[in-house]
Amino acid sequence: MLKMTEIILLLFIWLTGACVFSFADAAAWRMSRGMDFIKDRSRCDSCGHVLAFWETIPVVGWILCRGKCRCCGRPVSLRHMAAELIGGGAALLCADRMGISLESVWMLAFLGILMTAALVDLDTMEIPEGIHCVILVLTALSFLSRYIGLGNPEILAADSFELSLLSRAAGALCVSVPMLLLTAAVPGAFGGGDIKLSAVCGLFLGWKGILMSMIFAVLSAGAWGGILLAGRKAGRKDHFAFAPFLCAGIFVSVFWGVEIWNWYKGILMI
Repeated sequence: MLKMTEIILLLFIWLTGACVFSFADAAAWRMSRGMDFIKDRSRCDSCGHVLAFWETIPVVGWILCRGKCRCCGRPVSLRHMAAELIGGGAALLCADRMGISLESVWMLAFLGILMTAALVDLDTMEIPEGIHCVILVLTALSFLSRYIGLGNPEILAADSFELSLLSRAAGALCVSVPMLLLTAAVPGAFGGGDIKLSAVCGLFLGWKGILMSMIFAVLSAGAWGGILLAGRKAGRKDHFAFAPFLCAGIFVSVFWGVEIWNWYKGILMI
């Protein structure tokens, strides 16, 4: 049975993740509309009412407002609630897999940035350049914390993806280069933002992580495209945002990729 201190710690971890992803969602909403994602305030999607502090508390604000704007009365998009719930879950998974460590901090920040990229791409079919730069900074911090002795030794020893400098360099190229070549052969196959996002994410995750992420992304995007075609909601030449599928693939790869990789190797060895 969990002790009170453990429950409080879990709630704190969940709330931290929910806040990170709530900001990621708010940043995406502002960036999609050309607003300053740092200085501007959170607003109602419908009437532009500036939210009070208590209305921005993850999940709690939504419950207190009964899922509606207290100014115009229109429903608050479930997208905001979903982002907060996913963020809380991601924080708990990071703590479970990596412990209370710098690795957890970098990973949660990385996933939060991916949430912003996915939502902006959904809204605008573009990925802001700044997102790639922030991921590069996180990669540098992650690398330094691992190799100057600030990382958790137990986590590093158990890291089956072996995030060496060579692995990161290979990760930056093993998916992005084929995407670039395919786009050169078939114009419009991927957007430039998608290619750059796969490169910087590969640098952060290493070649095994980004390769598995891309497999999940292609499979899920292909399934979604098939559903759209079957429902006649899109034609063969229509495009849709790819970043959400890549980011979802990365999420799966980060938390369950090692198990899936080992399972796949086991099948090959049979």
